[in-house]
Amino acid sequence: MSDIVQRLREASQGREEWRVADPETGAYCMAFSHAGSPNPEREAREWLADHIARFPNSPNATKVVTHAIAHFLDDQMQIEAADLIESQAERIRVLREVVESAAAADEFCFDAGCRERLAAMARAALERTK
Repeated sequence: MSDIVQRLREASQGREEWRVADPETGAYCMAFSHAGSPNPEREAREWLADHIARFPNSPNATKVVTHAIAHFLDDQMQIEAADLIESQAERIRVLREVVESAAAADEFCFDAGCRERLAAMARAALERTK
């Protein structure tokens, strides 16, 4: 279980981008990443140099190349999935302990009163995991 959680967390670290951005606000007009280029930094710098050469009075002529880690919705969803898996694993562990302790105490039975005591033990144990 922890292997999948670790892989989800590792996959949710964001993606490296090189952006042509306003040096003050960080607003950017172009982004280059390894998904589209083997050398995104060089490509961003070349794009900006070419743009400034062709359009020296453009609003983009004042921008600079910056490095950023971009986080997308799938990153957040992977983190949430990992958190959910961990919390459910903890709840399962707690319920297993309740059942094992009930069996060890010979309280594992099938009449209504015994089932209610077991359910109450489980509810109390789960409440402690919140």
